[in-house]
Amino acid sequence: QPLQLLADAYIRLMQMTVIPYMAVALIVGLGQLTISQARLLAVRGFILLVLFWSIAFIVLFLMPMSFPEFKAAAFFSTTLIEPKHSFDFVGLYIPANPFHALANNVVPAIVFFSASVGIALITIPDKRHFMTGLQTFLEALTRVARFVVSLTPVGVFAIGAVTAGTMTIDQFARLQVYFVTFIGAALVLAFWIVPALISAVTPFRYRDVLAVSKDALLTAFLTQSLFIVVPILVEHSKRMLEKYRLQTEDTDKLVEVIIPVTFNFPNVGKLMTLLFVPFTAWMAGSALDLVDYPRLFLVGLASYFAKAQTALPFLMDQFEIPQDLFQLYIPTAIFTGKFDTLVSAVNLLAFSLIGTGALAGYLVLKRARILRYLLVSSFLLVLKVGVTAL
Repeated sequence: QPLQLLADAYIRLMQMTVIPYMAVALIVGLGQLTISQARLLAVRGFILLVLFWSIAFIVLFLMPMSFPEFKAAAFFSTTLIEPKHSFDFVGLYIPANPFHALANNVVPAIVFFSASVGIALITIPDKRHFMTGLQTFLEALTRVARFVVSLTPVGVFAIGAVTAGTMTIDQFARLQVYFVTFIGAALVLAFWIVPALISAVTPFRYRDVLAVSKDALLTAFLTQSLFIVVPILVEHSKRMLEKYRLQTEDTDKLVEVIIPVTFNFPNVGKLMTLLFVPFTAWMAGSALDLVDYPRLFLVGLASYFAKAQTALPFLMDQFEIPQDLFQLYIPTAIFTGKFDTLVSAVNLLAFSLIGTGALAGYLVLKRARILRYLLVSSFLLVLKVGVTAL
């Protein structure tokens, strides 16, 4: 019981700065853009974002098909017998009172409000002092977050001890399902689907993409931090453009804008952790139906402008999944986090190279190359689901 209190305190500390940081970061990130940059990113950048989100959602839709079947649930929580709540789509995304959304962690509504303020700031001429104040506040939130990170050994120890002390052997066996499914999907995304997409629509060869980015990907995997590899990914994108003689002053500027801005948006690696929602639903004996996945994708996409530690409890509540099972996420993330960070790094690189190509005009859209990519990717995904199910 004392360790449970320590585990709960650590989780709350992790969540404490996420909502204010996300809200302010969106305002600052969008407010610093020029009108021309905003127009380019709004049209072509959004199309590219939808493409990567679609890839993530297809993978997330297929992966739960490999979960084995079992007759009855071994997990009980009082939340299982609570009455179900109706789903208010408009209220979830459009806040009548943004302060109520902030106080109650309604993440999609917070994202909508913050993005609206950030877009409005783009055309305001005298905003320098206001933006400086917000950036100072962001730095303060970052320092608080670093302090919380320094407590990770204590927090993870408490969470791991509580989880190990209360988990049955049967539950532990089912947890292996999540590891195998998640890691297999991450490897397919990181080493084929995302990098091969770059070579399918640009002049860059698949081998060169992996060769140039290998140190950034390794750093992201080992440190489990996407933020620290952002400068490395910018330089690697420029190096790739230089190698293929496509580098200009304009392409360099585009790379320097695209990666930092898209860093604030949900990427394929981050969205991979949405798999935890259908997994915990399966573990509780109430697996999600096919009709639940569109709702999971829409709500999850907006929620993942925040960290998973904040978004997942919110999503689990939306689908009436016992909140007790969220305790499993922190210890599993120590291991799976390395793989989703790896996928996130590849995704940022792909967004940089393909996005710059769309804006600079060096994309190579050949039907045969794209069709070959789609066939191989589909085969690998089906093979992965089949092998995991065995």
